[in-house]
Amino acid sequence: MSEFTKTPWHVSVSSDCVRASPSRFIDITDGDLEEYCIGILSDYPAKDIKLIYSLGQAICSAKNSELKIGLEQDFEYFARAYDGLEMPKHLKSLSEDDIGAREERFLSNMMTVLMKNYYHILTEQEWEAAAAEDFLLTLPVNVKWDSMDDSLLHRTVWKSFPEMRDAYPACLRNRILIFHRGVTCAKMEGKYFAQKVEMLISFLVIQPILRLLLWTLDRLGLRKIERLNANVESSSSLYMRQSSLEGTTDLIQVQGDDHAASICIDRRTFHHIFPDARSVLKLMFKTIQLQEACWKDVVVVYRMANTSGARHEFDIKSSMADDAIERNIVLKRFSSIPIADMEIVFPEKNIHMPPSVLVNIAVTLFGAILTLIATIRGGLSLTSFWTTLTMLGTRLGQVLQTKRSQKSEIERSMSQLLSQRTVASQNAALSSIINDMFSQLVRQVVFAYFILVKHHGSTMAQLDERCEHILKQTFDLSIDFTCQEAIQVLKKWGIVTEDPTGRLLPLEIEECKIKLTDVLVTSSAQQRSTIQETLKGLGLQFGSTVKESTSYSVRAIDDIRKTSVQAIHGIVGLRSKKPAESESTPWGHMADQTPDQSQKNSIKSFFMRRRRKH
Repeated sequence: MSEFTKTPWHVSVSSDCVRASPSRFIDITDGDLEEYCIGILSDYPAKDIKLIYSLGQAICSAKNSELKIGLEQDFEYFARAYDGLEMPKHLKSLSEDDIGAREERFLSNMMTVLMKNYYHILTEQEWEAAAAEDFLLTLPVNVKWDSMDDSLLHRTVWKSFPEMRDAYPACLRNRILIFHRGVTCAKMEGKYFAQKVEMLISFLVIQPILRLLLWTLDRLGLRKIERLNANVESSSSLYMRQSSLEGTTDLIQVQGDDHAASICIDRRTFHHIFPDARSVLKLMFKTIQLQEACWKDVVVVYRMANTSGARHEFDIKSSMADDAIERNIVLKRFSSIPIADMEIVFPEKNIHMPPSVLVNIAVTLFGAILTLIATIRGGLSLTSFWTTLTMLGTRLGQVLQTKRSQKSEIERSMSQLLSQRTVASQNAALSSIINDMFSQLVRQVVFAYFILVKHHGSTMAQLDERCEHILKQTFDLSIDFTCQEAIQVLKKWGIVTEDPTGRLLPLEIEECKIKLTDVLVTSSAQQRSTIQETLKGLGLQFGSTVKESTSYSVRAIDDIRKTSVQAIHGIVGLRSKKPAESESTPWGHMADQTPDQSQKNSIKSFFMRRRRKH
């Protein structure tokens, strides 16, 4: 085996910039990739290229069907619990131990699938960088930690991922899973006059007062009262969002050389551009440009807490038992989330008053106190007192109304932003993640094979470089292509071999079709028995149709059948028939009995006749 290693994916976050390795996910459509392969292999019939692509899809679907069925079956209970839907018969009979086993199995498998999809768990350093800055959120926002159940991610869930657990932020470890993939850049431009005014008030009024309060508490010995001190410092941090990473201008050193397509994004948030009041005054009426690194794709998994007791009075009451509802699990997928605004992906947030509202309230209360003192000392008549008090009360009401309006506006903007950035949730999110895993594997394997055919073989390093160059030049996709994983699969399928010098040699197209046919038939037969056992344990039959059952497993098997029957029809030259008419097709026969050697030989002989004819 030739020696060829890839530098592990990494991201380094400092107060000034974010540097990340290129993504390893091939973010193009199967149709575009297939069309390109047909173009570079013009000496071969286009239908043969399409057939190999279809065979690759069918094999990957068959080999991973058990994982897909297991994930969807395990998630069905928890998704229905979150939506408040009535449980089907086979889920109502589950014991508490069965539910617990499903929960632990789903979370463990979900983490495995996300890692196969080149997602990476949020690290402590990334979380600190997110908590230290603001980008799109112009008002102080804090996460409502008690809205998430803190017993979902117990230690047994992490037992297979100890290193991942150690790198994960302690405040998130028991409540929510956050995975991200890919880094991109978000930019904004404008005068942002209102935000500049808020920052000016914070620098010149709020921060000095809070510092004075902390100094007074320290002198009086009240800082020993931990809870009071924590509350004061928490309030201070709302407007003095100083990064714990400040001063860390150098990126963390990572072993190995950076990839040529590594991304480096300068962070230009409000707090970078306006470090003090002087900088705000200097740029008060000028247009500024903001820039922040974004996670291209984010997946979160959590459980809503107290769902049974926190219903709104206008919510429709579910017929499901409260203990079942409390076992809910929420799965959501987002796109283009700024690192500085990670609070967006959490289920509930607290939005605090901006500095200008605090100053208005303080001035109004101070005026009321002066009015009261003046009245007591006889400086104002009773009529004047009530008139002044009414005016102050009206002003206070206006200030509070402004505060509510601003809070409603930021909540509306946040909801709109969240809606725009939400790719999918629950079953749709799970399905898209699983499909991405299948598609990624197919694209890696088939693309690597066709490039080897085009160049009549190559070394691992040459293949890796060629694939990355083609994806960049043709699709403008800068990625770190992982050819090692593709070659392992190609060798396992028997369509690529390696000579003693480390050169990778592909089978010819005709021989590849024969070999992949054998792999598909064998894989389908092996997986059929596993699927049957899985469904039998759930009280379902292999021959059930989608209409007869709402089970996700039946849909998974139906997908495998459709993909496989199309591939085999293409091989033997049969016309695709409707499911009701497909009993005489090779797949219709395989659905009811294990394929024997004669079936494999009939398909192989078909290609041998074609080869002799040519």
